[in-house]
Amino acid sequence: MAPLDESDPSVLGPYAVLGRLGDGGMGSIYLARRGGHAGDALLTVEELIGLLERHQRTPLTLLDLKGLFEHPGNSLAEIDELYDAAENSVALIAKIVALLYREANDEDPIGEGCMSLENLHYAIRKELSPRRSQMIVNEALTFLASSLVKAVAANGEKCKLVDSPSNIRRRLLRPRLRPR
Repeated sequence: MAPLDESDPSVLGPYAVLGRLGDGGMGSIYLARRGGHAGDALLTVEELIGLLERHQRTPLTLLDLKGLFEHPGNSLAEIDELYDAAENSVALIAKIVALLYREANDEDPIGEGCMSLENLHYAIRKELSPRRSQMIVNEALTFLASSLVKAVAANGEKCKLVDSPSNIRRRLLRPRLRPR
C-alpha cells in the first residue's frame, strides 16, 4: 500500500482514507475505514459483479442492505447467506403459487380449488430443498394472503389461489403507486 499524497482525499464520506492500493484505467483504489468500525474489507471486481448480479435477480430488502452498510465487517459468506435466504423465500412463494394453481385447475369438484394446509406443507417439504418449516410456510402464506399481494385466501385449514400467477407476479414485481 502506498501512502497518500497531496492530491489524494483523506476522507470519502464516512470513510477515513488510509492509503492508496493502486491505480487503474477507471481511477485510484484506496483502503479506507469507516469511523467507529474496526477491520478492513476488500472485494475483487469479480466478487462485486457477482453480488450485483445476485441483487438484480433477487434484491435484498432495504432493511437488509442498510444492515450490510452499517456493519462493514460482514464477510462475503455472510452477505451470500442473506442472498441465499432471499432466494429461498422467492422459491417458496413461487412453489406455493404453483401448487395452488395446479390445485385450482384440478378436475376435482369436491375440492373447489382448495388445498389443505397439511397437503400444502407436505408437498412443499417433498419438493423443495432445503426443507422449509411449517412456520416459514405459514409466514409465506400470510404474506400471500396480505392485502398488498391478495394472492391466497385461507379458510380454516384450507387455502386457495384467488388470482392468476401472472397477476400475482405483476403485483410482486411492480411497486404500487398510491394516489395522493
